[in-house]
Amino acid sequence: MRSRRVLLPRHNEADLEDVPEELQRDMEFVPVDSASEVLAEALGLVPASSATASTAGGDGARTAPPR
Repeated sequence: MRSRRVLLPRHNEADLEDVPEELQRDMEFVPVDSASEVLAEALGLVPASSATASTAGGDGARTAPPR
């Protein structure tokens, strides 16, 4: 079985106790608070708090991580 990454609303984090341990072993759970966090995780973007504001316009635009 391959590893899986699951995004879930942070307020549902307590429900993880209902997921059987054998399933949790092969899964990574990522709690999120907003749709922008979902997109950032899904697209591999740097979170806003980690993004640099030193872009040309100084707008703090998010960038993809180096590959």
